[in-house]
Amino acid sequence: MTLYLVKLGGSRITLPGEEKRVDGTSLRDLCCQIGKWWEKVEGDSLIVVHGAGSFGHKEAKRIGIRGGDREGRPIEKKDLPGIALIHREVRELHLRVLKDLHEVGVPAYSHPPYPFVSWQGSPGAGRRADITSLKLLQSARWGLVPVTFGDVVEDPSLRYSVISGDHLICFSAMEGCRAGERVKVIFVMSERGIREGERYLREIKPRVARELLGRLGRGVSSRGEEDVTGGISLKLKVGIKLAEAGVEVVYTDGREGSLYEELKGRSSRASRIIKEVKGER
Repeated sequence: MTLYLVKLGGSRITLPGEEKRVDGTSLRDLCCQIGKWWEKVEGDSLIVVHGAGSFGHKEAKRIGIRGGDREGRPIEKKDLPGIALIHREVRELHLRVLKDLHEVGVPAYSHPPYPFVSWQGSPGAGRRADITSLKLLQSARWGLVPVTFGDVVEDPSLRYSVISGDHLICFSAMEGCRAGERVKVIFVMSERGIREGERYLREIKPRVARELLGRLGRGVSSRGEEDVTGGISLKLKVGIKLAEAGVEVVYTDGREGSLYEELKGRSSRASRIIKEVKGER
């Protein structure tokens, strides 16, 4: 039995350069692939996390709010209307994701991160958030498909900061590992995988992924745009951490049925981080 965690990237379910516009065709196709798998699956469980894409990011950039694992400034009173606007916009997208999943027969159940998640400790690398009270694993085990999303959450240092879908995937997968689950994470992005130059990499060892990180711009999305939550760099960091913990980590665009293929087995239209054998160079 496997716990699957699917991250529907904001770059895949919203339209580039168009504020608050869902890419209905892409979202529907991805939901249909999940629904096709869900109809036949027995014993396995699923958690879906989605990004915000063009919902909330413009206001987040205007305010200067960032992911809680990055250095930022404390939120001031003048920023609070913007915080509330981000909060509302990401929920608009969330309701659309739930609707499309329901229409294909997936029992998607909303698990908003606020007010159940809060960053802990000081901002910076290695910071973590406690997601236990989100009860994602419990809902998945009981047969629902919990759906959560990147959002603004409380932050003891900055008052408010962003927890991205990639953070939620990371913390959920690690919680699953600690509970003894076999875990597979599938990042659905705008690109068909991780590439070096023009070449897509099929299998990536963690040390190679770290070398790639050094050549990537921090906070750049898979479309090459600025991303307030960390972009493709954060996805790679999360992938390295999870792969080293024994999690199967896959990057794909979900096109041509590749999300369905990864849920039921393995797709050729993907990159994956593979755990290195001890002593291997």
